[in-house]
Amino acid sequence: IAQHELSTLVLTSEIHTKLGSLRGKYESVKGKDTGVHAYLGVPFAKPPVGPALRLAAPQPVEGWEGVRDATKQPLM
Repeated sequence: IAQHELSTLVLTSEIHTKLGSLRGKYESVKGKDTGVHAYLGVPFAKPPVGPALRLAAPQPVEGWEGVRDATKQPLM
């Protein structure tokens, strides 16, 4: 069986929100002719760090400067 190496063309897209800009990527969907724009690891709230915040209501995330890379999941 011959093994083939395929290269993938990565298309990126940039959107602007009230908190800052995000760079995402376009991913194909298996079995479909079209794909989706994916923005990974986008913060929707501050992390609930500390015992007082563990079960508290989510706190709004702060905005950021520049363009945030949302093309891959952040480390957990």
